Amino acid sequence: MRDLDRYIVPAVAPASAAPLRGIAPYGEVDRGALTGRDGERDELVRAIMQDSFRAGLVYGERGAGKTSLLHAGVIPALREQGVTVVVADDVIAPADALARDLAAGGARATPGEAASAFLARVVATLTPGQLAVFVLDDVDRMLAAGGDAVVGELNEVYARVVGRSAGRARFVFGCASAEVHRLGALERRTGSLFPPTARFEVGRWSAPAAADVLARLLADAGVGCEPGLAEAVAGALHGEAGVLPAALQLVACAL
Repeated sequence: MRDLDRYIVPAVAPASAAPLRGIAPYGEVDRGALTGRDGERDELVRAIMQDSFRAGLVYGERGAGKTSLLHAGVIPALREQGVTVVVADDVIAPADALARDLAAGGARATPGEAASAFLARVVATLTPGQLAVFVLDDVDRMLAAGGDAVVGELNEVYARVVGRSAGRARFVFGCASAEVHRLGALERRTGSLFPPTARFEVGRWSAPAAADVLARLLADAGVGCEPGLAEAVAGALHGEAGVLPAALQLVACAL
């Protein structure tokens, strides 16, 4: 990348810091800044909305953008379609985290009610046509942190919720590619959750795709540059497997 300096021109003040995230993932409030993942977002949403869908796995190497895809792409798109989305934001106690998020939407647990029982009771009241999607991103971290206890906890939540929902509850798990083996302990309890048709890989970008994304990021951030910069950066970052989105973000921040 030593020859890239010649492409850079003075930048104007960014209109918003949202497009430039570095290694931090996009959240729901950043959905307009997410770019380059429309195809994966639409594929996932279509799959989740199918009657046959019960659980799916979103996986990829670290830095590929799994969390950004889920939180800034898939979750807002599901909410727009009237789906109740419940997110676990605690890797230590995922069932309690799901219950808290559901309660934040207005549902109320009864005194002493277990989280799994509360979740199952609420989904049992869904009317035909209503859907609830439970999102457990970084499930590999949950399993690593909690071991057999979390395996049992997730198994109980899944079995109770799916069993009471009459097909109106679905689960989406996020996991790093290198840690997918950890899910074996969960599947030994629940049965096969993730057949090949329910696995969605978030991969690297090709050089042309990465150039398009970088050009959009810089434009959205108010960074002016000469024609050819995005293509030059994408070409410099491209390896055998493509361009890692996190690496592209870091370069965009540096520019």
